[in-house]
Amino acid sequence: FGMAQHKEYMYTKKEVLLALNCSDKCRSSGQRAATFIVFRVCEMSKEFVHQWLSLCQNYSLISDEEYGDQQHEDFLSHRHDQSIFSVLCKRWGIPAYRVPTQYGEHEIERNSMPGNYPQVFQ
Repeated sequence: FGMAQHKEYMYTKKEVLLALNCSDKCRSSGQRAATFIVFRVCEMSKEFVHQWLSLCQNYSLISDEEYGDQQHEDFLSHRHDQSIFSVLCKRWGIPAYRVPTQYGEHEIERNSMPGNYPQVFQ
């Protein structure tokens, strides 16, 4: 699920962006939420989760340790496994849909994320 207002460069440290060859378009796009995730069990999803797990086991990517002043000037904080998940989704071409909670209702108002479905979780 996507969060259009939370830009990747604000919540993903530079080490992840570089390690995953994140383009300028990727860096300026909204981050994906990893709060809850829905997968269809298939070979592709298994491979995706395996790659995500593998990247999350790399301390330099998952930790809060950073290159300090080399982060984007608007960088706020690293979102750890969510940051890796988000960039990986974009590399794999996985589309984002609005968050199916009350938070996602704001995305409907802004027409910024696809997802013509009611609030599912509260």
